[in-house]
Amino acid sequence: MMRMVKISDVCEFQSGLWKGKKGPFTKANVIRNTNFRPNGNLSYENIAFLEVETKELYKRQLQHGDIILEKSGGGEKTPVGRVCLFEKQNDKTSFSLSNFTCFIRVKDPSILDYKFLHKFLYFMYEAGKTEPMQKNSTGIRNLQLKEYKDISIALPQISEQQRIVAKLNIAFTEIDKLSKIYSKKLKLINELSDCVLDNKLGNNSLKLNEACDLIKRGISPKYLKTQGVAVINQRCIRNHKIDYSKARRHNMNLKKVPEERFIRNGDVLINSTGQGTLGRVAQVKQDPFEKTTVDSHVTIVRPKKELFNLGFFGNSLIKIEKKLEAAAEGASGQTELSRSKLENEFFIPYVDSINEQKKISILLDSMFENTFNLKDLTVKLMENLKVLRLSFLQKEFNKKTK
Repeated sequence: MMRMVKISDVCEFQSGLWKGKKGPFTKANVIRNTNFRPNGNLSYENIAFLEVETKELYKRQLQHGDIILEKSGGGEKTPVGRVCLFEKQNDKTSFSLSNFTCFIRVKDPSILDYKFLHKFLYFMYEAGKTEPMQKNSTGIRNLQLKEYKDISIALPQISEQQRIVAKLNIAFTEIDKLSKIYSKKLKLINELSDCVLDNKLGNNSLKLNEACDLIKRGISPKYLKTQGVAVINQRCIRNHKIDYSKARRHNMNLKKVPEERFIRNGDVLINSTGQGTLGRVAQVKQDPFEKTTVDSHVTIVRPKKELFNLGFFGNSLIKIEKKLEAAAEGASGQTELSRSKLENEFFIPYVDSINEQKKISILLDSMFENTFNLKDLTVKLMENLKVLRLSFLQKEFNKKTK
C-alpha cells in the first residue's frame, strides 16, 4: 500500500524576493509569473535581470529540480496556483524568483522524484483542485499556502514514480507537437486576414472624428435582474461579434438613457477600459430586437451614413483594432482608451465610392466568416488537446490524491 504524505512533510517552501533596497547587491535572473507556460513548462525568455540584496538571494537562489509555484496574481480565466519546473544547471548567473511566487524543493530525492511531484502538482492545478484555495485581495488572487501545503500525495516506489513521469512525458511531447501546429495555424489565419484587409481597404484614410456622427461612452447602469433595458458590457464583445446573451439589465426608472445611446444597426462598439479586452471591436449588424445600450466601459462609434457602407465601416475599425489595443493610457489595471484620443488620433481606411465600399464589404464578410469557422475549429482542437492532457494525468494521479 502506498504511503500518503502531506506536501509540507516531504518538501520545503521558500517565497521569492522583492527588488533590493539595502546593499550589498548582487545581480540575478528573476523568474516572474510571465515566464509560466500553460503546459507546465518554464520559459527562459524575457527573464528580469535585477539587482537584489545579496543576503536575501542566498536563501532564494534556485536549484536544479526546484518547482516554482505562482502564489499571487492569476486572473478571471487563469486561477493562481500554476507550477513550472526549474532545470538549469551550472549557470554562471544566479537565478531567483519574484515575490509573487515561491519554490518547492524536495527534501529527500530517494523517496520523492521532483519530476513526479511537478507532474502531480500540475495535475492538481489543471483539474481545478487548487482553485478553492485562492482568495481575492484588491483585485489580486492569493493562494492560501497553508491549505496548499496540506495537500496529500501517495508515494509509490521511486522506480514507479520515474515510470509514470516517462510515460507522461512521451504523451505530452506528442500533444505539444500538435499544439504548436495548431498555434502556427491560428497565426497564419490571422496574418492572412490582416493581409486581405490591408490590400482591399486601400490607402486613403479619414480621421475617425470626421467619419462619425457619434463617439461616446455608454451609461453607468442601475442594474436589475429582470426587465429594464439590455446593457452590453465588455464581456459581450469578442471575435468581432456581440454576444447579447451576456448583456445585463438597466433600471430606466432610476436613470434615463439618452436616445442616441441606444445602439443601432451599423454602430461599432469598442471596449475602452481595462486590460486584456481593451480595443476589441464588434459591429451591430442589425437593429437589436429590444432597446439596448452599453455601459461606461464601452464606446459607441456611429458612422456617417452618407459617407459609408455600414459593412465597410465595420471592417475599417477591425483593421485598426491592434492600434486601438496599443493606445491604452493609465496605470496597470486602470487603462483607458479616451474619447479625445479616439476622435483625434485615429484614421480609418476610406474609399469615395459607396458602391465600391459595398463590393469590398461583401468580399471581406465572406472571408471573415470562413476564417472565423476555421479559427473556431482550430481552437476546439486545441481545447481537445487540453482535455487529452488532463485525461492522462487523471489516469495516473486520481488515486494518489486526498
